[in-house]
Amino acid sequence: MNEAIDIGNDKQLMLDQNLWAAREGVRLRVNRLQPDTRAVLEPSDEEQQRNLSFGYYSSVRQEEGRTRLWYFANSREDILQRRVCYAESEDGIHFTRPAVNAHLAPHNAVLSDPVQGSCVWIDPQAPAAQRYRSQAKWGPPAKFAGKGSSLHFYASPDGLDWKETHYLHLGDCDTQTVVFFDPKPGRYVMYTREWVRFEDRNLNHRKVRRLESDDLHTWTSERVVWEADAEDLDRAQTSIGRPPVDIYGACVFKYPQAGDLYIMLAQHFWHWQDRPEEERWGFSPDPENMERRIVHLGPAVIDVRLGYSHDGITFDRAVDRGPFLPVGPDGRFDSRGAWILPDPIIRDEDIVFYYAGTNRDHDGFVDPTASQRRSAIGRAVLRLDGFVGAEADAGGGWLVTPPLCFDPGELELNVAASAGGRIKVEVLDEELCGIPGFSGDDSPWLCGDSVRLPVRWAGQSLSTLAGGPVQFRFSMHEAELYSFRVVAGN
Repeated sequence: MNEAIDIGNDKQLMLDQNLWAAREGVRLRVNRLQPDTRAVLEPSDEEQQRNLSFGYYSSVRQEEGRTRLWYFANSREDILQRRVCYAESEDGIHFTRPAVNAHLAPHNAVLSDPVQGSCVWIDPQAPAAQRYRSQAKWGPPAKFAGKGSSLHFYASPDGLDWKETHYLHLGDCDTQTVVFFDPKPGRYVMYTREWVRFEDRNLNHRKVRRLESDDLHTWTSERVVWEADAEDLDRAQTSIGRPPVDIYGACVFKYPQAGDLYIMLAQHFWHWQDRPEEERWGFSPDPENMERRIVHLGPAVIDVRLGYSHDGITFDRAVDRGPFLPVGPDGRFDSRGAWILPDPIIRDEDIVFYYAGTNRDHDGFVDPTASQRRSAIGRAVLRLDGFVGAEADAGGGWLVTPPLCFDPGELELNVAASAGGRIKVEVLDEELCGIPGFSGDDSPWLCGDSVRLPVRWAGQSLSTLAGGPVQFRFSMHEAELYSFRVVAGN
């Protein structure tokens, strides 16, 4: 028998492919985000007059009932006019731009260095004056006497008044670099870009790497944690030998109440299609320099794929590998690129994701069905724990976990099984036989649509089986299971 998995009182998401030993009649699928059809924040009249677009590298947090947004206002003409600007909302949908800085234009700008966006996070190790952190690359190098390829760190007491603390040279950081303090290793961790470079620049591509630090200054333990794998590379063969997809960046965060579960939302950049001759070189900054030119391939769009890990280092793809956040339909502001902002807002019943979208592809071509170039911040809501669902139709199905140990408590399900749908849970022993009091007729059929549906066995407490090992068998008809948890104190 396999060694039992100790789940304690932690939440177990169907995202985790280690959670099923056998199944029949149950399909596992990624639940794609369905964004609101309208953006929640677009360039204002003043920003449009300044020829600013919204770049991917923006940030969001929810604090004391407010949704706080730091968005990258990117000048299309002058790199010295790049700004990180601030907006906030009471309902997460309607945003205002408070005038927080009289010395900058626009007046809601909070960072005026030529930074490539922001990634705002809270540092539990820092003094109050540096509680808020952010980091971003300057660029391009030629304009800043060697600083352009460096990663610049900033700190603030309130998220508005920022000061640069230091900058580092860590190689390729030309993406949105995610940093947070991780209690598991007891260190800061960083997720950023790695370029794989060749003499033939047409073969260059990107990966995601991870580093660790004790002080935000010295970074070690570098390793690649996400890259296009064999299945990705088999999607298409390009005419120039470049991989059809590479990884532009990744939002990584620890999921609450789920032990050491890390979620990765990896930004996949797709380029596999030959462009017409007039688009072959894209909008090259130096079209006459043949040594600098690279071939541009379509469709040159970015979407978001889903992964998970139990150590923050070894990540697995979600079960069906499909897009978690696809690009929007033709004509919409996000039809050529969608980039999830760190960190999603995890609420009592759902998860709110904000993302930056554009109708201009990576090579500079605007969606031909659109009337003009657009960029904006969008919003999408997902059921709590609803990254992946285990789904059975009316014919029914079942799923059995591997051997599990758990701490005392009672079982709760996050499940959609209303009207004609139903689900029941049996508890099995090491021989896959039902445990008296917890199997067969002892396990009632349940219906309901709840993120915390209690499971009870007549006259029995699941706490009597704490320590295990046992296996749960979920039987379902017209139901979708997202997670389960043995909750202490119920």
